[in-house]
Amino acid sequence: MSFKDKVYNLIEGGTPHPGDPKIHPVGRNFDVFISSLIILNVALIILESVESLQSSYGPAFNLIENISVVIFITEYLMRLYVANHKKSEYNSRAKFVFSFYGIIDLLAILPAFLGFTKLNAEVLRQLRIFRLLRIFKLTRYNKSISMVFKVINEKKNELYSTFFIALMLMIVVSSLMWSVEHPYNPSMKDIPTTLYWAVTTLTTVGYGDIAPVTGIGRFLFSFFALIGIAVVAIPSGIIASGFIDQMTDKQ
Repeated sequence: MSFKDKVYNLIEGGTPHPGDPKIHPVGRNFDVFISSLIILNVALIILESVESLQSSYGPAFNLIENISVVIFITEYLMRLYVANHKKSEYNSRAKFVFSFYGIIDLLAILPAFLGFTKLNAEVLRQLRIFRLLRIFKLTRYNKSISMVFKVINEKKNELYSTFFIALMLMIVVSSLMWSVEHPYNPSMKDIPTTLYWAVTTLTTVGYGDIAPVTGIGRFLFSFFALIGIAVVAIPSGIIASGFIDQMTDKQ
């Protein structure tokens, strides 16, 4: 077994795919280790936002962060190295770099290089929150989450159509609402503001910070709120049918 084969078994061997349906124990152990490290990193990002914990355990947090960055960078380079392996699910390094997981892996380590820039401390601290993108690395190791992305990918055309219809509906209703309300309601002073109102209404959030005051406006609001329930339910039904199809295929 060549060195590249060993690296492949470690990096990609824990997750079966069409090119290599076998699960390699060393790869599975590596997946568990990386998953545990990601969870630890996310927990530390949350804890270090507490000032009392940051002041007491800041050096320990930074040490764990630095060790994690070294491991994640090494992992990324190893994945890049074996991306053109004959059994790899990517078949080429370029395909890995521009794949969903390749981009997530890169974004997970980029915040570590912000310290070498000339950004001031406050901006640097705010940008470091992007380390939370590491949580998306977990999707590589969780079959259920992978199934969610697979369903969304397979139903993307239907979802695009639904979102396009919802967008058209929001633009039309927000324009109508503006034309009716803006002479009497200062909170609906322009169409972008009423578009914000349309989004919160369509998604059934309804913060209440913007509300119609005229009779026609309230009628439009009632109509749009009822339509919103139906429009929001459509993507749920599409995704649910996709899950049913996936479960049927597995059986």
